[in-house]
Amino acid sequence: MNNYKIEPLSKHHNRKDFDCGEEALNQYLLAVASQHAKKSVSRTFVLIEVDRPEKILGFVTLTA
Repeated sequence: MNNYKIEPLSKHHNRKDFDCGEEALNQYLLAVASQHAKKSVSRTFVLIEVDRPEKILGFVTLTA
């Protein structure tokens, strides 16, 4: 069974504890990604473990 899932970024995801090692990307996820989604600038999707859905393992942001 697959233990991972990709889903749209939402309020229940813990953005504060995410650290990819690149401060600019951490700050984008923390402060900008949700604003861009609200303005329809872009959409951010996160990789999570099914058993720990609040913990973000990685993310990708798409724009058209």
